[in-house]
Amino acid sequence: MVSGDVSIILFGVKKMTKFYMVDFEGGSVTEFNSRTPREAALKGASRDKSQIVLIEEKLKLHIFEGNRRELSEEEQNEFTKANNIKSKPSVRKMCSTRFKNQLDVKKKEDFVEIQQEYYALIGQ
Repeated sequence: MVSGDVSIILFGVKKMTKFYMVDFEGGSVTEFNSRTPREAALKGASRDKSQIVLIEEKLKLHIFEGNRRELSEEEQNEFTKANNIKSKPSVRKMCSTRFKNQLDVKKKEDFVEIQQEYYALIGQ
């Protein structure tokens, strides 16, 4: 008999989680469904974002540094050429923290609180 939360992992496959990528300069929020924070950050880096701020299910803040690099000739294959893929995203996790309570990035007061937490973490 299996005990615990079986809905999270079923046969080694983790369920999809909602991540919100926050752009404080533009004030925009983009929603990603990914299995891990790194996977969501790679999606953000593929959109040419260098500072990636993710909110995981309204409880956790992840900060990544990301970029895109051009594919070398050896990395290119039939698939990348056929689909016009010329670059590859890469990310590095800077830090993460948990919020004391759930925050909704779509509410202005919560957005400001997330922004304050972000600047406190990066030291600005």
